[in-house]
Amino acid sequence: MEQPKLKPCPFCGEAPVLTMHMGYYRVECRNQFCPSRLTASANKKDIVDAWNTRLRPKKRPESEKG
Repeated sequence: MEQPKLKPCPFCGEAPVLTMHMGYYRVECRNQFCPSRLTASANKKDIVDAWNTRLRPKKRPESEKG
């Protein structure tokens, strides 16, 4: 079966990986320092669609950075 096309992580740009654990699909970033992941979907298409449609986080203006 063909692997679904996953977009890069919206936080760090690294390639994600799709796995299955205890009957649920999980997509997570391969970058060990990036906590980005989606879990708990029994439907592969749903989890892939959810990962691929997330928005990139907004960058904070320099004036708001502490």
